Parts: sequence; C-alpha cells; structure tokens
Amino acid sequence: MINAHITLLAEFGWVVGLVWFAFVAMALMALRSSLRIGIAFLSLLISACASTIFNWAVLFDTAGYGGLGVLNWILSWLMFAVFLLCGVWLIAKRIFARKFAFWKDAAGAVAIAGALISAVLFVPCSNAPKVENGFVIRGETSRTMILYDDEWRLRTALQEKHGAVILPVKPILRYPVNIDLSDVSKVVLLGNCREWRHLVKGVPVVCPEL
Repeated sequence: MINAHITLLAEFGWVVGLVWFAFVAMALMALRSSLRIGIAFLSLLISACASTIFNWAVLFDTAGYGGLGVLNWILSWLMFAVFLLCGVWLIAKRIFARKFAFWKDAAGAVAIAGALISAVLFVPCSNAPKVENGFVIRGETSRTMILYDDEWRLRTALQEKHGAVILPVKPILRYPVNIDLSDVSKVVLLGNCREWRHLVKGVPVVCPEL
C-alpha cells in the first residue's frame, strides 16, 4: 500500500510537504494537551500511513467524486476535516498554554518536517520507488511504462500495474518523444494519452479504457 503522506509529497511537491509535515509535527508535540483529541488525531495519522484514508485523488476529484459516489466522497472529506480540526485544536491549546514558546515549537516542527522530507528525498530505500528526471521508477528491468493525462493522478495511475513500472510524477499533455524505451516491456496509455498509441514504436501498447 502507498503511504498517503509520501503520496502528498510526491504529487504536490516539497513546499506543500513541508507545511503538511510541520503541521503534523506541531500537533504531535501537543498530544498531551488534550488526550482524547490527541488519540483521535494519532489514530487517523497512523491510518493515513497505511493509506486507508486521505486518498488525494479522491478528495480533489470534484467532477467524478473519485468513483465513490457523492455521499462517500462527502464522508471522505468529513474524515479529512476531522483530522485537520483535531490537529488545529491540539496546536491551539499548546499555543495558549505556552504563549512564549510558540516560535520555538514552530521552529522545531519545521526542522522535523525538513528532516523527514530530506530522508524521503535523499535517503535511498531498497524497496521504495525512486524519482529520476520527473519519472517514478520501480523495479530494475522489464518495466511497464504508464502515461496518464490530467484526469488521473500518480497514485491511481500507479495502482493500474504492480511490479516494475515507470511513470511520470505529474500528468503529461504531450508524448515524450525522446524517452528511453530500452528497459520497457509494455506501454500503458491512460485517459487521452491513448491517442498516442501510434507514436509508440517497438513495444506493445495497452489502452485499458478502449
């Protein structure tokens, strides 16, 4: 399963990631200020690590509601809102309890967030995908390349194929004519990218939506 926090960092960049991780760090510092709220926040935080909630592709799909239907989509947003409100409550209580220590806490939270992002971006992990030249790469050889448009997001596109894959971090609007297909065994075209199937040479092409 994909960690929702790492997915946010990959899809929205390090600036949004820094704000997100700093918010989480400050809330964690304040867990003891309100034990029941803290337990609720920590439970949702751990669930997000297991990717059971905070599906960014679903939350921000205002047109198709992430394929969940309107009611389930609203419930997903309510759960996300509960997580945010719990975090804000914890941080606010700590600020009022330690008025002059706020900037110290904030600096500590930013430092923790920066360390986490640095670890994710720069510390290699043997079983984790790597990012090179704007592409997510998982596996060593015989990869499946996945190309997707702005109707898809990285997380949902990645779920289309298990095993060795290579796909862009962000949706693309033009076929990457100079891309190296030497280690690619198959190309999967999602959304309007299926119009490029005649441009792919030398490897099989699959368009699941046709």
